[in-house]
Amino acid sequence: MMFAACSNPSTSSDASATKDSTATNTFDLAAVKNAINEGNKTFTEAIIKGDSSTAANLYASDANMFPPNMPKAENQQQIMNALGGFARMGIKSFNLESTNVFGGPEYVIEEGKYTIGDDKGKNSDEGKYIVVWKQEDGKWKLYRDIWNSNMPAQPASK
Repeated sequence: MMFAACSNPSTSSDASATKDSTATNTFDLAAVKNAINEGNKTFTEAIIKGDSSTAANLYASDANMFPPNMPKAENQQQIMNALGGFARMGIKSFNLESTNVFGGPEYVIEEGKYTIGDDKGKNSDEGKYIVVWKQEDGKWKLYRDIWNSNMPAQPASK
């Protein structure tokens, strides 16, 4: 589901992009992948601890979150409130697996899978996500975050 932010390595231009003749730095996607993995680790630990503040701080100041079955969260407070819902769910295990990362110096897109479990080792949800990351204050932060479940929809109550 969501996913986190981190310290960024030096980035100024995508290797596949047209380079300015004065550009001396290159975009290092491998370093950005490492930053995303560290951010996801921080995010995962925060969700398990019920620490919505730490998780929310991984989002950019102008981030949007698109959780399933609820309205879009359009600012830091709404994102923190949505993440607080995870704390109230009592999540005991949470795993993010990044399956693809691509992009350039301005935005990086992460595709992945998630699982959520209880304290008995049973998965209560699993699904997929897409996060658009961008740099803010020298760190890669979640800019757009959307996820949805692979589990069958629950029947409507009568």
